[in-house]
Amino acid sequence: MKSKHRIVITATIFMFTLMLVFEFTKEQVFNGALSPWGSHWITIFFTTFMALILTIFAVKRVLELEMRENNVSVKEEKLKTINNVMRVVFHHVNNLSNNLSIIDLEMKTIKSVNESTLNKLNQTISGTTLEMKRLESIKDPFDEDAFTIKYN
Repeated sequence: MKSKHRIVITATIFMFTLMLVFEFTKEQVFNGALSPWGSHWITIFFTTFMALILTIFAVKRVLELEMRENNVSVKEEKLKTINNVMRVVFHHVNNLSNNLSIIDLEMKTIKSVNESTLNKLNQTISGTTLEMKRLESIKDPFDEDAFTIKYN
């Protein structure tokens, strides 16, 4: 990014040079035939026109920067929403994985699965299904409470 001071100094030097060239050209074209107020009016019109042109460019640049900033904000919010959803999904996937690990352990040790383990797995599957449906129905991605993990 350019230094603010450098931009201001460059703009000042540019305008100073432009006005010198303008005044020199005005004197050459009119050859001193203008009254003081005639000369002033031409200078006023020229500087007003230059101010208009520069203002148009400055406003256009500011609007572009505001649009870019807005786009960045939207992207940041989308990323935040994705991260919040993923945190909840990871929680539920880990719960399912833990339940399956218990089933695997029971199968290796006692060659069967306890009914309470199956009930817990079914409960976890139901809770996960409800949470995924709830996440899918979120309308306001800015609502932090919508991403609270519901422990089952």
